[in-house]
Amino acid sequence: MKTPAAFLAALALLAAPAAQAQPVSARSGPDTYLVLGLGAFLPQAGDLDQLDPGIALSGTFGAMFSPNVGAEASLGYYRATGTVRTVTDFDRALGVIPVLASVRLVAPFKAMELSARAGVGVHFASRYDTALLYSNYATSTAFGWQVGGSAAFKLSPTMLVGVDVLGTFAEAKFDGDTTRLDGITVAVTLGYRL
Repeated sequence: MKTPAAFLAALALLAAPAAQAQPVSARSGPDTYLVLGLGAFLPQAGDLDQLDPGIALSGTFGAMFSPNVGAEASLGYYRATGTVRTVTDFDRALGVIPVLASVRLVAPFKAMELSARAGVGVHFASRYDTALLYSNYATSTAFGWQVGGSAAFKLSPTMLVGVDVLGTFAEAKFDGDTTRLDGITVAVTLGYRL
């Protein structure tokens, strides 16, 4: 039976070469990358005024067709909650799963890169309202657009860490009630070039 010490020693031996890994893809096609983001969603629309900022997660797969131009697809999730003040106050939770397609423009430097992106997306949204004797759950699919920018610092030839800011703009209809989903996502990102 193997001991935990032997397992940790094997893991340490495997981790050292992984830290110096080179990109997997050959130079024959576009350079591809993965980016994971963790941050906050900041509601910006008047319809979301009574909601507090919430968590935001995202994953992006992209391809660079030149050193300065690329295309990417993103899947994310963000949530905002708060108390809506009316004649009878109730709690509201808004959850959105955006599926986005964007074009990215990149300005590469030796130790970092700056980029801007813009595109369109589909937002799968859900709204859940609860009060003492009341609850309502509604869903909506909304089409919208987004613009953003990021700065990333190179940790190695294949890994980057950075900050991403993305503004999303969409309008959903929950049970006939039109709601703007506009907001800003601010996230810390970890990227890996494949």
